[in-house]
Amino acid sequence: MTKPKLLVGLGSCGIAAGAKEVYSYLQDALPQEAAAVELTSCVGMCYAEPLVEVVQGAERVLFGHVDRAFAEELCRGIRQGDLPHTHRVREDAAGQDYLSRQVKVALRNCGRINPEKIEDYLEAGGYEALKTCLTSYTPDEVIARITESGLAGRGGGFFPTGLKWSFLAKAQGQSRRAQIPGLQCR
Repeated sequence: MTKPKLLVGLGSCGIAAGAKEVYSYLQDALPQEAAAVELTSCVGMCYAEPLVEVVQGAERVLFGHVDRAFAEELCRGIRQGDLPHTHRVREDAAGQDYLSRQVKVALRNCGRINPEKIEDYLEAGGYEALKTCLTSYTPDEVIARITESGLAGRGGGFFPTGLKWSFLAKAQGQSRRAQIPGLQCR
């Protein structure tokens, strides 16, 4: 049986609801051999904070409104191999609930990875697009793709990013690329 991992939501809503205390308690109460206790970001269920997700193999159970008393109950359940049946907000990925009806794009890793561990982000495929741009495309090809995407600024004017980048590419000056040691770009 795999060691369970507990993900405690430490977004601003979780912290405001007492998640830091729950996180500290779980870290102290569960030895590292028994379970890994890690932080994660907000999953979007602020009304149910503090949230603790228990991940064990393919099983994922999300508990809501976790206070110190329930954290103690949760620890007992982990030690005994039988998770509590109260406070459950979501079980596995197949359930029809608030989260299952959402399609997250930019925030798809929220609540899934530790935002303070770059290894988690890399494991989830982070920086792959940047790597592709730096190793497989010329600067003009990158600008063409950005222009094609329709990406625009968020400052209120929604100025097209591809157009802005094309202006910058034509500007005179020394390339910063040559100053990044070990970076091999096409």
